[in-house]
Amino acid sequence: SKDSKKKKAYLKKTAPEVYKESQEDRKGSSWACKACGMMEDLLPPGKRLMTCGRCNKLGRYIKYCDKDCQKKDWPKHKLICGKDLDAKEALDLFGGGAEPKPAPPPPKPSTVYDDDGEDEFPDPVPPFTHSRHLKHQIKLLKENPQMDYLIVQAAPLPDYGLMLQNPMGKMMFMLLRRRALREGNVQDVLMMYKYIGECAKQNRVPLSKVKDQLSLEYGIDRAVLETATLD
Repeated sequence: SKDSKKKKAYLKKTAPEVYKESQEDRKGSSWACKACGMMEDLLPPGKRLMTCGRCNKLGRYIKYCDKDCQKKDWPKHKLICGKDLDAKEALDLFGGGAEPKPAPPPPKPSTVYDDDGEDEFPDPVPPFTHSRHLKHQIKLLKENPQMDYLIVQAAPLPDYGLMLQNPMGKMMFMLLRRRALREGNVQDVLMMYKYIGECAKQNRVPLSKVKDQLSLEYGIDRAVLETATLD
């Protein structure tokens, strides 16, 4: 029919791989085996190529030497065997001329919650933004969830983790840290220093190192942190 001819012409233009799968170009000679390429004219006298029965009913002529060749080609042929494909379906199956699908977006980092269901590392509220130093601190904390704060050291020295021992002090520090991460409030950071500083002092970490790091992370003037005490 005219519709069938138009369909085959469109399929050949938009999905040549599928068209080759569905119908061999005769070019005035004979059919060829889909699996091994053996021409029907070269077969012994009286022997002819087999035809896929399901596809034959659709006017699609797929030929094979024997059942062995048919089995060999089955992994590819089963995608269209007996299916009356339109051009879109053919393109979806074989990708002939289809535009590449966009890569899936990278997975979002998982949110970490504390025991009360609060986000431990909330996003900043404008105009406050997380500095690259603060982002690195958050990354280290996610990688070391048992730690409350990490002192970053230059390579090859390893980073040093601080872990608060007093449960009440730890709870207060977590509250202050969430607020500081969200708003960058100077008073919250100064209060954080008292908890971190006490822990750092017990572990013989220089307090000047803690002040320098908090200044870089939260964008606070170093002179302001210099006035902070552990009292």
